[in-house]
Amino acid sequence: MLMPALTKPELLILDDFGIKQLDLTTMTQDMLEFVEERHHAGRSISISAQLSVKGWSTVFKNPTIADAILDRLVRNDYRIDLNGPSRRPTVEHQR
Repeated sequence: MLMPALTKPELLILDDFGIKQLDLTTMTQDMLEFVEERHHAGRSISISAQLSVKGWSTVFKNPTIADAILDRLVRNDYRIDLNGPSRRPTVEHQR
């Protein structure tokens, strides 16, 4: 089952969050459940996204679930906003 894999680690890393809108019926409810579980267990989630935090609510089709998830994610967050050109072309060119 996927849920224990998302709730057990001390740190869960979500990379490229917000690239695609989450499906209303399953994905948003699943995300609410594992975020809630991690929040109560005091486990961390690290999120990288090209979408600003202000735009994260657009990832969820249901605004109520979006509010619940985002409240738990940003309540005690540490943010690092990076500005400037992407380093990806440089890194991929060096391969």
